[in-house]
Amino acid sequence: QVWRYRGPRGWRVARWWAGDPDGMAPGAPLGEAAGMGSGHWSEASYGPELMTPLIGWGANPLSLLTLEALADLGYRTSPA
Repeated sequence: QVWRYRGPRGWRVARWWAGDPDGMAPGAPLGEAAGMGSGHWSEASYGPELMTPLIGWGANPLSLLTLEALADLGYRTSPA
């Protein structure tokens, strides 16, 4: 089973990222790492990103997906 994130702002970015602006995707896929559950973005879908399960060497940027998901949770954010 693939767990998915469906918050409206984050999901909108996930649809754009997947090339699915009409919203056919069932949500942003969440990934798992050993012992970490599924509370992170899918590494396979989003590559190295701050909120994927594994922090790699090099850049692990905070993406617009994470920023908008934080806004879904009530945080004030700015894409600037």
